Amino acid sequence: MNRERFQTIAIIFSFVINVILVLVVIALATQYAAIKTQLSDLVTGLDGSFARLGEATIDTTIPISQQLRVAFELPVKFDLPLEQDTTVTTLTATPINTTVNLSLGQYGRINAPVSLNLPAGTPLRVRLAMKVPVSTVVKVDQTVPVKFDQTAKIKLGPSGLDPVVYQLRGVVKPYVALMQQLP
Repeated sequence: MNRERFQTIAIIFSFVINVILVLVVIALATQYAAIKTQLSDLVTGLDGSFARLGEATIDTTIPISQQLRVAFELPVKFDLPLEQDTTVTTLTATPINTTVNLSLGQYGRINAPVSLNLPAGTPLRVRLAMKVPVSTVVKVDQTVPVKFDQTAKIKLGPSGLDPVVYQLRGVVKPYVALMQQLP
């Protein structure tokens, strides 16, 4: 009777263990699907993020505010037309020797020599009509404020990030392939 009792207990024990194992397998199977989905989403998301990182662009505005020193020489050459009436003053006694044509009315005209001395300080009214040549060099040495906003668009991949992106994607790619092969 002990033997039959032992067999009955062993069968019940085996049945209970099998039921527990079947429940564990069912629980693991449902967890496996959830874990596989989460890991697959994580690994695929990382791979996609790394790919987009290489395609990313920094789009910003850089404010520029500096003092710029400007130094140069500018040659200037031209003729300055001058036409104007002015008064000049003699500095020394100025002799004038000339011939004048005098009218004697109905008796005709005569050319007479004239010799006189203008004293120093005599104001004379004259008309200037000439071209004054101007030739000089203008030196410019100044500090000029420079202030503006410069837009900048920098593609990260071609600017040096591509090797890092390829390396990161290379680390993740085997896991992406593994996740795609799992049932």
